[in-house]
Amino acid sequence: MSTPVAGLVAGLALIVGLVTEHLGRGWDQAAWIPILDLAVGWSMVAAGLVAAVARPRQVAGRRLVIAGFLWFAGTPLGGDTQPFALLAFAFQGYFDLVLVLIALSFAARWPARRSERVYLAALATVFVVNTVIRLAARSGDVIGTVLLPIDVGLPMVAWADLARSAGVALAGLFIARQRPRTGALTVTGDRRSTPRRK
Repeated sequence: MSTPVAGLVAGLALIVGLVTEHLGRGWDQAAWIPILDLAVGWSMVAAGLVAAVARPRQVAGRRLVIAGFLWFAGTPLGGDTQPFALLAFAFQGYFDLVLVLIALSFAARWPARRSERVYLAALATVFVVNTVIRLAARSGDVIGTVLLPIDVGLPMVAWADLARSAGVALAGLFIARQRPRTGALTVTGDRRSTPRRK
């Protein structure tokens, strides 16, 4: 990624962060809440941009930028009935999926082990199911027809959220078992290399 493009993306991240805090009425809360919310999203974008400029062929930096933007997707209030708040409620937390992808696949483009790729696909499916359940639970506000009564929908949302959180936590086991396959790795340029044996 070139420096001018990174500058444009950084400017866009500033705007998106401030707009989502405004739409989500973040400034109505204690000041530290929106400040920390912005700091987390902007930090992911900034770190990703630095990585993308320093190592343009490494996808992890660009993926971290995406995670930073996805962080802001859940900012608007979940109880609000405006369309952007309903979408935020449905698509909240997708940054976790991108962070798991980065952790499982670094320094390659995709995870090396088949079990990790299958797990990542299963985790993505859990996220999609979670979004469908959240949309169904708020369907009266979204499409005007109640698909799930509130006394059924909200517990389903809670269980789906629990499954999604457990899935992200379980990814830690896959990440922990990753290890260099041929000894310690050194990074030169944008390629991985193993130390020479004497």
